[in-house]
Amino acid sequence: MPPVFDFYKKIKKDVSRIGWLLLLLVFLQIVMGKLTSAIYPYIPINLNAYKGIRFFLLTLCTTSIVLWIGKKILPVTWKEEQFERNFSYKTVGQTICMMVAIALTMSLVLNVIQNFFGISLAESALDESRDPLYMLYTSLSAVLVAPILEELFFRGFILQRLKQYDRGFAIVFAGLTFGLMHMNFMQGSMHIFTGMLLATVCVEYDSILLPILCHMGFNALMNVSTYLMNPVFSRAFTIALWAIAIYGWVCLCRSFQNRTKAVDKKLLALSLKQVSMILFFLAFVVFSLISIQAY
Repeated sequence: MPPVFDFYKKIKKDVSRIGWLLLLLVFLQIVMGKLTSAIYPYIPINLNAYKGIRFFLLTLCTTSIVLWIGKKILPVTWKEEQFERNFSYKTVGQTICMMVAIALTMSLVLNVIQNFFGISLAESALDESRDPLYMLYTSLSAVLVAPILEELFFRGFILQRLKQYDRGFAIVFAGLTFGLMHMNFMQGSMHIFTGMLLATVCVEYDSILLPILCHMGFNALMNVSTYLMNPVFSRAFTIALWAIAIYGWVCLCRSFQNRTKAVDKKLLALSLKQVSMILFFLAFVVFSLISIQAY
């Protein structure tokens, strides 16, 4: 078999397996979600505290299981240097600012779309409950567990596995799957781009620690905005976030000027034609449509 055919055969095999892993992750989240909901009546705990613990356990267990299986069927070698700090805290700060810029801009665009059509594209993943246990477990999930496990899976596993074929393709694919995994139009559309940004810094610095820290910082900012009760503080924090976003767009514009490598569109098209990836995309569309509400 000519080398070029062997090359594409390997990519198709890897992408197909990654697609099945993503579908497994969706399946586990559904099944474990149903199971934990079924046992709630037998647990002596209030509903809000239960929701927080459930959110924490679902995040921890499902991603850990799929990551473990993934590394068994598609081995990826993590170097010790990838978990050491070979970057400045300024880089972390600027990346978080760029993530905020992307998130707020996409949120603004999507809010316009929602208002125009009179629909709600998705509910927030976090309720605004003030129950201490709920706030504790959702904060642990959003700021600690999710950033670590999601970065290990999407940037540490998927990106590391695919970048041997083409770095640009791997960055786009890792970002795309990260966004679609959120299973709703609102979060999915914005996190496709934040995912690509995290994949880019991961490749540029050959560091898995960097996107983990950036993801933690970004989620911490978003978590704070959810739980601010005082209207004055909430308004001030919103203004601060938009100031951060403006600086983030300046950083993004400077960053784009230094990027000349194009994405291999043939590889991307080939990957998206795999059966498992088509099913994963359909799952995203179905769950996103279910989450749409009229108002």
